[in-house]
Amino acid sequence: RKCEELNSKERMFSKSSAAELCRAFCNIVDQNSISLQTAAVFRLLLSQKHFYHACLGKDLTIVAALVRNCIVKRNLMSFDYLRYLLEYNKTYFSSLLQVCPQQFFQLFLRLIRSDDPNLVARSTKLLGQLLLDERNVHVSKMFVGDVENLQTIVTLLHSQNKQINVEAFHIFKIFAANPNKTSGVNKYLSSHAAEIKYQVDCVIVNREQDKATIAEKRLILRVLSTLDRNN
Repeated sequence: RKCEELNSKERMFSKSSAAELCRAFCNIVDQNSISLQTAAVFRLLLSQKHFYHACLGKDLTIVAALVRNCIVKRNLMSFDYLRYLLEYNKTYFSSLLQVCPQQFFQLFLRLIRSDDPNLVARSTKLLGQLLLDERNVHVSKMFVGDVENLQTIVTLLHSQNKQINVEAFHIFKIFAANPNKTSGVNKYLSSHAAEIKYQVDCVIVNREQDKATIAEKRLILRVLSTLDRNN
């Protein structure tokens, strides 16, 4: 019966344009009416090329609606929608990201600056994965060249939440290890090297399971020590 209901909804939606479907879904999100059935329909629709492309249009309407719902309604189901949307077709999303990177990051950083620790941890982890994806290398360079983005990540290193600390470190290491730092980023890191070094040193890593992160942490500590000595 549920399959019949979903098929019925899919047939009904197919009569509307992709843009209209996107607006309808945004209304559902804004009304905080997301349900498991909605999720099933949404996933079905994403398999349709025109709907998926409309979802990730230049205005990023659905992304904005999901971010807003995560923060205002504290609905983590919206974050699951967002993550699924961004990861469904990574190659296409990467091409979109190169068109409107500032607009996307401006929206996404609202999640990281929220006061919900669980949301901050999950969004920081997703941001790190996006930045480390080789398909997003050019956008990643742009992100780590912005000193305000660096300040946001350093703030997360001060968090009392251990998971946030670890996820923030995985983004911070991109800033610190970048051989082509912008003057603003280099100046900030040099001026705050001692303080940041302390915070990085306090990041707790599971020694049994994450030897790679431990090695990266040692490397970043050496980089910060060099910056501190040269300051």
